[in-house]
Amino acid sequence: GIGTYMISFAYIVRVPKYEKVEQRSAFSVPLNGNPTTFRSGLSVIMIREDGSEQQLALTNTNGFSLTQVNGRGASALSTDLLGFYSAKFEYNNLNLATKRLEFSVIYSVVLQEDPSLFTFDIINAFEKTAKITATSLREQASTVRTVVIPKTCTIDGETYTVTQIGEKNGDIASGVFAGLTNLVTVYLSSNIRFIGNFTFAGCVNLKNVYTAQETTTTGEGVTKLEKANFKRYSDKAVGKDGDKDVYEAIVTSVPATAYEAVVERGQTHYVFTLESEYEFDDVIYRVVGFENGITMPNPVKDGKEDTTGDVYMYLPSSIYLQTSTYFMDGTEKKPIPQYGGISDNVERFRAIVYDSASEYRARVYSRLNTALEDIGNSAFARCSSLTSVDLSSSTNLALLGPSAFGQSGITSIDLSNNSLLTDLAASTFGECVALKQVILPTGLKSIQDSCFNGCVSLVDIFVGEAGNVFGVGDGILAQLSYIGNAAFSRCTSLLEMHLWRGIETVGNRAFATCYALTVYVDFIETATPAGWNNMWDDCANDVYPQAETVPVVYSDKAGVATDGNYYYVAEYIVKADGTIEAAGRALKAGEQIVKMRFALDLDNHTATVVRQSSYLTNVVIPATVSKEGDEIAFEVTAIGEYAFKDQTNLTSVTVQESGDKTTNLTSIGDSAFMGCVNLATTNFNDFDIANVAHNSFSGCTSLPDAMNPSVEIADPGAKG
Repeated sequence: GIGTYMISFAYIVRVPKYEKVEQRSAFSVPLNGNPTTFRSGLSVIMIREDGSEQQLALTNTNGFSLTQVNGRGASALSTDLLGFYSAKFEYNNLNLATKRLEFSVIYSVVLQEDPSLFTFDIINAFEKTAKITATSLREQASTVRTVVIPKTCTIDGETYTVTQIGEKNGDIASGVFAGLTNLVTVYLSSNIRFIGNFTFAGCVNLKNVYTAQETTTTGEGVTKLEKANFKRYSDKAVGKDGDKDVYEAIVTSVPATAYEAVVERGQTHYVFTLESEYEFDDVIYRVVGFENGITMPNPVKDGKEDTTGDVYMYLPSSIYLQTSTYFMDGTEKKPIPQYGGISDNVERFRAIVYDSASEYRARVYSRLNTALEDIGNSAFARCSSLTSVDLSSSTNLALLGPSAFGQSGITSIDLSNNSLLTDLAASTFGECVALKQVILPTGLKSIQDSCFNGCVSLVDIFVGEAGNVFGVGDGILAQLSYIGNAAFSRCTSLLEMHLWRGIETVGNRAFATCYALTVYVDFIETATPAGWNNMWDDCANDVYPQAETVPVVYSDKAGVATDGNYYYVAEYIVKADGTIEAAGRALKAGEQIVKMRFALDLDNHTATVVRQSSYLTNVVIPATVSKEGDEIAFEVTAIGEYAFKDQTNLTSVTVQESGDKTTNLTSIGDSAFMGCVNLATTNFNDFDIANVAHNSFSGCTSLPDAMNPSVEIADPGAKG
């Protein structure tokens, strides 16, 4: 009927849901930056069904969850290695999205000097030099894996060059990074002259010490990229610089002349620097990536294509497009690794990301810098994961402090280029149980007390270059006058040492417990220099009391030591099939060099295997041995007392046949293999060895009875 009515309606407003996610800007973080803080600053563009857009930060509260970094499961972004990274996220809010959205973003970790992480003191106000005395990184010690030493710092508004870390005369408390047990990699600036006492002491996981050398290209003779080498990534400008529009662009081609040749240490490598922005007459291009599938040309040298020289590609952190780039390795097309950090990169073309904002470009060298003068007391002590330090460019190095590398994991050290290094301090390499080879500088004057004490794996000591044996020919150090107390004590793998009359002092028990060692001198016994301690050659201890002195061969003995034996170190190759041949050729796959020490009986032409170095793993006992240049074959008839005692590296011993299932070996001495707990295989029981001491294999817990000739076997047929 007629009247007034109230009508109610219900309606639903449908808000368009997100259906796609896009990254439209580059993200970069300083090396070692806080992953949580960094992630909160990342944002992506959420695109709805109707085409409208919204910018959202990539936080958990906004519905985003991180699932992978570089293809591996992850709950936090990686910031501890240089390079580009691909991070995979999920957006799971189905109230706001059409489905679960999976997407990846590219971010870069760049080498940035962040002086705010350190405390500085002035060294010299006139020279404007400063030192690092402390670091706030200790507050996040559990996550610190990488440290970058800044090149400069600001104190009271003045800029100073950082030349020193820690204190020259400090104790363990002054060690700036001492005890940071998760620290893996250190980047030193090229200005560092002094690494102070205890700086990295106890950094048990420290593996890499690099130099970050700031790189500048001169541009001389380098073809700049032209506008034709790019194309716009989108038609819409992303901003303006002055009166010019700024567009994002990708590289579509690179001319072969766009490399700068750099000669370094006699080798040529090439640098390709991609700027973050290129300015042309009418426009500015901001580089965000390469065209997918682009192949970088080889550089040109002297008018010809260079297919061997390394190429370092400096790429700006403005890149955020993940594309594939390639180079030609012969006829093979190979990808250029750009994502996940350059430390895993072994290809000839090497991509290195740099910070676009600061334009700080640093070439990372695995060797320490040229300016380095002083490595202080215990600077790298107890860095058990540090297996190598390259000092070849540190030509100004004049001091390695006491215990500088003590108890570290160093396996070899080459000091041949360190001509200013005249003294090796006390315990410099003490207790470096993995150290196998040392190359000494030719100007060395002294080796102080306990310098190599406890280097149980040390086999080779050379001078100037590998092959110049210490004390022989070019291996004679003209200025060496002092070898200190216990300098080589417990170097149980040293087989021979050559000393000369120019050495004025050899200290007390310089070679104590070097059971495998024979010392050769170039003078008669009565001409021993007055400065040599009367116990310089003392060798005995409670474990091996029989060796009261190391065998010494004087020049009047015609090679015969004072104990009446002629000691000889035979070197041979153990082939993959277990047979042996004389050394002197390159090793093949599965082969190894073995040095074995014998005492030769010059009258009866027999040889005894005597105390061996502890580095041996798989041993073949030869049927005969001959001195170099001598046709006489000495039959190996005995394995002497304590020959392999306590050699825990030893896993197998094979006796070579002298004829049809016979051997020259007739005896195995007392405690010959005692304590060889990993010895698991022998062929002794294939032969009838007349004299086997009852305790010769005592403590060989891995050796089956059937392979142990000291064990009585009930059934003779069970032998072998």
